[in-house]
Amino acid sequence: MQLIYKGNTSQSFPKITFPTGFSLSANEKHFSNTEESIKFLEEIIVSYVDKKRGEIDSPDQAALLIWDVFRGQKTEPVLEVLRRTTF
Repeated sequence: MQLIYKGNTSQSFPKITFPTGFSLSANEKHFSNTEESIKFLEEIIVSYVDKKRGEIDSPDQAALLIWDVFRGQKTEPVLEVLRRTTF
């Protein structure tokens, strides 16, 4: 799960310990953008797909990522991460 708080630093996060698998970030507008999309891919999606492939002992198993039409997910930097990632 990705949580995006309003602010510029980790001081913007609540003072609790989140479970493994949470991606925390903060930005002034409090919503996703290109940088947040890349962080989500790298910290959550890639590790999840790798874990599931290991569980089924199939390192070459294809994966499908379905996103909506949010423009922050269709920028060239995000597409580059997707190109270099084995899904």
